[in-house]
Parts: sequence; structure tokens; C-alpha cells
Amino acid sequence: MPIDWDAAGDFSGVADGLESATLEHHVDSSTTGLPSAWRRTQVEEDEREAEWQFELPSGAAAPVVDDVVIDSAAVRWTLVRVERLRAESRWRCLGRVVP
Repeated sequence: MPIDWDAAGDFSGVADGLESATLEHHVDSSTTGLPSAWRRTQVEEDEREAEWQFELPSGAAAPVVDDVVIDSAAVRWTLVRVERLRAESRWRCLGRVVP
């Protein structure tokens, strides 16, 4: 029996540890809601760096370096690396909390 997998919409239904976040574009301060963002701390001892993965709503501007992800606790993570994943609908970004 074939698996009916929609990479554009199924990630948020199967991943644990999702949270709502906001993407703020550094050029114009516009924002995009990220209702199902996933965060993983890169170094257990250093809570100032994390990998973020999320889907963007249709038509939303792509993230770029220096954009900011604002997590559910209002912590601001400045993006230092941005990568589009193979699924073409998902993004993986490295964010750092800058004091």
C-alpha cells in the first residue's frame, strides 16, 4: 500500500515539540506567523544557538540571514544560516540569541 505523504503540509502533523513563532524580516520589519515551528538546541550547554525548521505560508517572503525568529517566549533568534530543504516547502535555519 503506497504512503500518501504531502511534504508541503504533513510535517506539522507528525513532528513533536512544535511551537508558534514569528519570522521578522530585517529589511522592512514585516512579520510572518509560523504556527508549527520546530526548534532543536545545537549544544545542550549553550541555549543561545538553535536549529529552527518551519514551513512558510504560501506567498510569504523567504527567510534570509539576519532575519529574526521570535519564539513563543518572545526570545529573538537572529538567523546566521538559512537553507531550503529538499521538500521545497521547508526551511532549516541556525539562529543565535544575540545579547
